[in-house]
Order: sequence, then C-alpha cells, then structure tokens
Amino acid sequence: MARRGRKRKLCNRVNGRPVQLSEAQRERDVKKTVLDQPHRLGNEDQMRECAVGRMIMDCWWSDWWPDKSDQPGWSMRDLYTAAQGFEAAWADVQKVMASRRPLANETRRGAGPERTDEETVEWRDRVIRRWTEVSNAIGSSESLYRKAAVFVIIDNPGPDWVAPFWMKHALKMALVNLAEHSLGGKRRAA
Repeated sequence: MARRGRKRKLCNRVNGRPVQLSEAQRERDVKKTVLDQPHRLGNEDQMRECAVGRMIMDCWWSDWWPDKSDQPGWSMRDLYTAAQGFEAAWADVQKVMASRRPLANETRRGAGPERTDEETVEWRDRVIRRWTEVSNAIGSSESLYRKAAVFVIIDNPGPDWVAPFWMKHALKMALVNLAEHSLGGKRRAA
C-alpha cells in the first residue's frame, strides 16, 4: 500500500536522512556509469564512444597493421581526428542541404548581426567545396573506401556491430587518405 503524502526525494540516504555527495564522489559515480557502458569495455578513452573509434582502438594492436612498413606514420589520434573532420564536414553539408531556405536563421558566431545574402551564399559554397574535397580525398563515390567511411563514420553502427575484414581494410585506407588530406603536415608520432 502506498504511503500518504509527498514521495521521498531520490537521493543517497544515511539513517533515512538525505545526504549530499561530495564532488569527488559524484565524479566517481559518473565515471563508474560511463565505464559500465558495454561499448566502453572499462576504457574511459573518448574514442570508445563511436564505431570508428572503437574499431581503431580494437584493431590498432592486433591485425590492422601487421606490417609496420604499411603504416604511414599516423597515430590512432590522427586517424580519429581525421574521421571527426569527415563527420563534421558531413554535418555542415546537412545543415546547408536540409532546408528549402538554407541557413535562413543562421547567424555568425557570437551575437553579431545576421549574415547577408552574399555571405550566406559564400559560406554555403565553402561548405559544399569542403565536403567535396574531403569525400574525394577518400575515393570516388563507388569506391569501397568511401562506402566503408560513410557507413562506419556517418551511419555509426551500434556497439554490438562487428566489422568484416574487407570493411576494416577499406576503412583503414579511407582513414589514411583522410589523414593525409586533412592533417597533411601535422603528423604525430605513432
């Protein structure tokens, strides 16, 4: 039978009385919740949040680059950064193309005035040009590299998805091409 009156607050209690958690305890609870997620596998690295990051981390030490001469000197972070750039370019193109009135309500960063029509057209052309360059850096629209990149980076299959070998190889080559295109002279040690 339900109690009469107001429901109890959901919080930690000691001897029936509400207790505030310390900042450190709250942070430990949040960290524990994050690490308990199935796709994280106890690893708190931010790369574990998406399929491409998980694939990079899982394959990096095992079967992805068995031959060091095949590895072009890019680190895991470089490949992940290149994948994020690809995803950001896709998101910008979707902003431009998703509306019949592209960027009608977009403003500059900050609280400045709205863009003029010329600035909007120039920005739209710049976004489309960037997407074209980034996607062409991977390969043609029919190439396996580009299809693998679109599927894994943009569509982001769930945490239970296991990539077939051809997808791993195609994504590896797509990420290398993306890194060469977007990070050109900014290599970090592998």
